[in-house]
Amino acid sequence: MASESGGSGVAWLLVGAALGVGLGVLFAPRSGEETREALGEWLRERREQGSEFLEKMKEKIPEKKEKIVNAYRAGRHAYEEGGVKS
Repeated sequence: MASESGGSGVAWLLVGAALGVGLGVLFAPRSGEETREALGEWLRERREQGSEFLEKMKEKIPEKKEKIVNAYRAGRHAYEEGGVKS
C-alpha cells in the first residue's frame, strides 16, 4: 500500500531536510548578518537547482506522454483485432 503514494514520500523527505537545514542555519552561532547571508545564498542555490529540475522535467514529460499514448493505442488495437476475448 505504501507504494501507491508514488514519489510523495521522497518529496516529504526533501521538504523535511530543507526545513532542518534552514532551522540549523537560523540557530547556528553566527551573527544575524552572517546568518541572513548564508540563508540567502542557500535559498539562491535551491532556486537554481529547482529551476534545473523543472527544465529536465519539461524535457521528459512529452517523451513519457508519447510512450503512454503508444501503449494505449497498442492495447486498443490488440483489443479491436480480437486479441482479448470476453
